Amino acid sequence: MNRLVLLILLITHHMHAEEFLYPVAAYRDHEGFTKVLVLYQKSLEHIELWQWDLATQRAHKALLSSFTPAGVRMLPDMTGFSFVDSGRIRIKEFCKRSPKAIDIYEPVYDIGVVEWADNETGYFSAKMRDHYSIFSVTRDGDTCCLVTKPGADCMYPKKIGEYLFYIERTAVQTDDLFAPGIDTKEHYTYRIMKTAYQGDATAKVPPLCVANFDTRPIVFLTMVSAREGFVIEHATVIDKHDPVVIFLYHRLLCDEAGMWSHRYLFSFSVPSELLLPTSNRLYESLLPLLPRPIHNYIYYVDLVPGNDGSACLFPCRYSLHTFMKEVIPHSGIHHSFAPFFVDSLLLYGGTLISASAPYMTLDHDGQVCFQFPVLDFPTDSD
Repeated sequence: MNRLVLLILLITHHMHAEEFLYPVAAYRDHEGFTKVLVLYQKSLEHIELWQWDLATQRAHKALLSSFTPAGVRMLPDMTGFSFVDSGRIRIKEFCKRSPKAIDIYEPVYDIGVVEWADNETGYFSAKMRDHYSIFSVTRDGDTCCLVTKPGADCMYPKKIGEYLFYIERTAVQTDDLFAPGIDTKEHYTYRIMKTAYQGDATAKVPPLCVANFDTRPIVFLTMVSAREGFVIEHATVIDKHDPVVIFLYHRLLCDEAGMWSHRYLFSFSVPSELLLPTSNRLYESLLPLLPRPIHNYIYYVDLVPGNDGSACLFPCRYSLHTFMKEVIPHSGIHHSFAPFFVDSLLLYGGTLISASAPYMTLDHDGQVCFQFPVLDFPTDSD
């Protein structure tokens, strides 16, 4: 049966658009073995989540194919994981056969990635009426609005200790047209905000502006501590006819006096076809391509032209000490995704093709196995 399944997978790959395979989470099971959750995008309509054993390389499905998982996050106690499936939050515990749906009775929609404050309470941004707000939710579905602001969107929340950081996007009217070819006088301003995290939202503490990006759009806030974070800037208008989308990566720092500053670090480019509505679009959009801060480096991918005129996403490394960028060569003509750190290894996924990692194969027992490229980890990273 496994050989038939793999044959069907390989045939399907050559008949349809590109397929993608990449790690999204990792944990240790009760016996101490490292397992990696891997997302397999066969098509925009067929997304699978697999569980991969790092030692044996063997893999099996972590969910039934009837689910369409996105935004996979491990629970804090590592007994399971959450994901968003067609707008519903679900939790899959490893000891249980099927995932549990968290039913939310508040009129919210367009739910973002669910992060976990503790093992019983998560938080996320979602749309209520016309604007995005930030909510907490328990496993039983009890929901509470943590952050909201009339006329503004509050998105990309990140809890660090007792604080909650997020991006605030506010609509502003102006007398001048914001961009050529856009017939509107409304545009947005963007700020990164910090407030006290209140799981029950009983205390109302005025938020503090950490960084003001004015009219420069920012997305995907990442906080590594209460004093350091990163955020991505993109163009005000992304033209679907442009072959690439350019992003700017910024670092946020708070000094000993409590003063925040932000600094541009580097840019990276992504093929438009991976983000805009095409047959090769990534179901999780930019998520598998997001830069990852690991120790004193930022690992990310950037579009690198080849000798034959083509261009592929290559893994890159940016040093926070030297402020220098390094492109990491890899074999094969395919896109690589942002390196994933697990057990002191840097793995990366990307386009699924035969004879070049990442790829899917069968071992001598007929078991499905995954292979991922591994990057060398710098010796000066401690």
